Amino acid sequence: MKCLSFHGRWYEAQNAYNKWAEGKPLTKDVIIHSHAVVNTSNDQIDIGLLITVFFDEQLHPAWVGK
Repeated sequence: MKCLSFHGRWYEAQNAYNKWAEGKPLTKDVIIHSHAVVNTSNDQIDIGLLITVFFDEQLHPAWVGK
């Protein structure tokens, strides 16, 4: 199993994930988990996003390192 993570401000993580996922068959053997992160350490609210993708590199060898 391989694990890829896309993280940052919500729009950065979303754009990076969408760019990576374009044209890939995201079937039932691919697990995608997302988690919103809210940072309120200063006077403004900063919303981040973590998208983690788990896949079998033997089923999807072309995805490794992309």
